[in-house]
Amino acid sequence: MSRCQSRVVTSPLDRKPAALSALQQYGGSDSDSDSDMEVDVERLAEKRRNSDRATTESKRPREALPLPSAVQEMFSDQSEQHQDKPEEHEGRVRGFAHVRGNWASYVFIPFEATPLFDSLVQTCLVICERLVKMTAQEEFHISLTRTVVLKHHWIQEFVQSIRQVMESFQRFQLSVGPARMYVNDEGTRTFLGLTVTTGLEAVTKTSQRLDRCLDEYGLPPFYEEGSFHLSVAWAVGDRSAALQRLLPELDTAVATYASQSPLVCDVTRLECRCGNRRFDVPLGGTGR
Repeated sequence: MSRCQSRVVTSPLDRKPAALSALQQYGGSDSDSDSDMEVDVERLAEKRRNSDRATTESKRPREALPLPSAVQEMFSDQSEQHQDKPEEHEGRVRGFAHVRGNWASYVFIPFEATPLFDSLVQTCLVICERLVKMTAQEEFHISLTRTVVLKHHWIQEFVQSIRQVMESFQRFQLSVGPARMYVNDEGTRTFLGLTVTTGLEAVTKTSQRLDRCLDEYGLPPFYEEGSFHLSVAWAVGDRSAALQRLLPELDTAVATYASQSPLVCDVTRLECRCGNRRFDVPLGGTGR
């Protein structure tokens, strides 16, 4: 006798999709698992929208923040911003453009003036005033180098260099005598100077040692045919042609003074001036 196998036939409406079944299992066995799954999907969609929004904003060009004024000044063209004002400096004109970080520098022999020497200078001014008004130097010195430009970060090293080359140089004595007119490289000032007579060889050798230090920084040496002199007065512009006619009278005044008090200088040290800073350069191994 045949036996019929029975099977339960379900309606299509009763069947649940496999994906839904899996999601229900993921959501748990609670009766509200379908609503939990919908909340999770909404959160996922919100996160995606936030991520897309952040990506879009990150791609937008951002406005650069302004540089602080102190930083801008470091890279600005200071030579164009600075305006020279000769009227504030008795008509004197700067020999080279003012640039921040550049220091006008030179090395010289300081000359200590006595009241009697000041009297000689005043006599020379009176003689010159008949043709040209001149101004007495604020300080008296004999230049050993040209006026050169040193970078600020060079100064200490440069000073150390010239101290080393001069520490073994012996002290010496010099004297000055005949008057002579000098004009600077730019032709903007004329100087009345008293030329070095005795001690000239020592002065020349001193300048040559300093030239070697200048060469290390690519700076120019002293003039090949330079005349070492003690500057005593100056005038604006090139007035040498007019003042040359007064040299005989000026020499007479100098000789009269020298007969009373020799125009000598004991050179025990040099001085290096960088802008408004001064550095001693002792001779004869007496320095620091």
